[in-house]
Amino acid sequence: MRVVGTMQHSTIDTPDTSALIGIPFVLRGRDPKQGLDCLGLALHALQLLRNVQPPDIPADYGDQWADDDMIGEYLDHFADQWTQIDPVRTQPGDICTMCFRHPYADHLGVCIDDTTLVLTTFEKTGSLLMPRTALPISGWYRFEPQSSKRVSQSGGS
Repeated sequence: MRVVGTMQHSTIDTPDTSALIGIPFVLRGRDPKQGLDCLGLALHALQLLRNVQPPDIPADYGDQWADDDMIGEYLDHFADQWTQIDPVRTQPGDICTMCFRHPYADHLGVCIDDTTLVLTTFEKTGSLLMPRTALPISGWYRFEPQSSKRVSQSGGS
């Protein structure tokens, strides 16, 4: 583990994020050795940064997924596991939605520290780190598995 930044004025330890850099963009990609799309990168990053595995969507979600508002539909469908959060409360592994070409979320990035995101690009560079302030961020979300949100309902006999 290494310290990569501070959030909320406290030191945050995160794993080495070098494994997230340079992964090629592949539509519907879910294998970091072959390539990832933005959701694939977010799912992979959450495994590395938080050791959790959020649900995925079917692999046949369409060629122009941004035009189908796939990101919004994903977050709505799994709303019981993704909580919208305040930008000042982000932690490594939180995801942000971005609006590059549409008035709705058409891209995802992953918080690495209080100033940096990792995101996929359509460029030959593959995934890369970028400053949060340079991107059109429209929302922040934290994955919280259903089990951590459930109220204990154990009954005694």
